[in-house]
Amino acid sequence: MLPPIHYFPWALQRQYNTHQLLHALQTQLNRQQYPIRMFGKTVMQPRLVSFAWDTGISYTYSQTMLTGSWRPPLLAQLKTFIQTQYSIVLNSVLCNRYRNGHDSMGRHADDEPELGPDPVIVSMSLGASRTFALKHKKIAWRNHRIVLHDGDILIMDRGCQTDWLHAIPKTTKPLTDRINLTWRQIINNTK
Repeated sequence: MLPPIHYFPWALQRQYNTHQLLHALQTQLNRQQYPIRMFGKTVMQPRLVSFAWDTGISYTYSQTMLTGSWRPPLLAQLKTFIQTQYSIVLNSVLCNRYRNGHDSMGRHADDEPELGPDPVIVSMSLGASRTFALKHKKIAWRNHRIVLHDGDILIMDRGCQTDWLHAIPKTTKPLTDRINLTWRQIINNTK
């Protein structure tokens, strides 16, 4: 049993210069390091985060509320590209910047109430390659790993958030900057 994902290697490179995209996003995005609750403690997230899209939309995870209030033209262009290519409706994007191999994302599911009962999440990778690790929630030995490269698109389809956990593990390899854009459709305004 494989996780319900769809992998499109170098999909962005057919349409864009991904090095220019990475540089533009490095300078245009207003990223911050937010505190989150993990195992009963408040810690700083091991990556930089920003959230963008429609005014009035908010997204909350690990007791951190992010509010979309701006729409950079480059992100609007990328949103149109995804919606056209993959026939998916989106209204927000969570932008994660991994500065090096020490920046990471722990094992989790994007199962917040404002995403609905079975969301589809679209992930765009720019910059350094990183391992994307999936683990089944109930069947411990079911694991899947995929290396996401510059320009790759990965779609976590229905069933992925309900049955699987995913992560970007830390690594000791010397790595350069990576920006990951995770597009989603928020159905409830929790503001």
